[in-house]
Amino acid sequence: MKNFIAVLVEEMMVQTKLGNAKIYKDFGVALNNYRPTTKLVFSDINYNFLKGFETHLYKRGCTGGGIHHYMWTLRAIYNEAIRRDLVSKDLYPFKSQLNPNGYSLMNLKSEASPRALSLEEIVGDSYYLFASSNAMQLVDVF
Repeated sequence: MKNFIAVLVEEMMVQTKLGNAKIYKDFGVALNNYRPTTKLVFSDINYNFLKGFETHLYKRGCTGGGIHHYMWTLRAIYNEAIRRDLVSKDLYPFKSQLNPNGYSLMNLKSEASPRALSLEEIVGDSYYLFASSNAMQLVDVF
């Protein structure tokens, strides 16, 4: 698994997809902290493995949104491995039409915590809006 992640990162670097390459590399580190990736094969990744990885990430202080991001990355890597015939579709551990009892990412989203803008933030945003409007009439704005 470690080699496959490294191959994907290298391909992304060549394609100048640097953001995705960093995400995959960071995921590899997080996964290696849970279980050494040199010994990990795709057939080891099942529902119980994913729940254990989720618990491990919570214990390390990750939020639901962060864990969702890691699991989304793992799912993308797993899907690419299926496309490259490195693992069978029959072993797919994530919830899908073919595996309705698989691991679902739906419960991992963090709760949104909206906050009110301060008066200074409103004034600053308004100033920026008016300064960048290029002589737009206030009547057109309001």
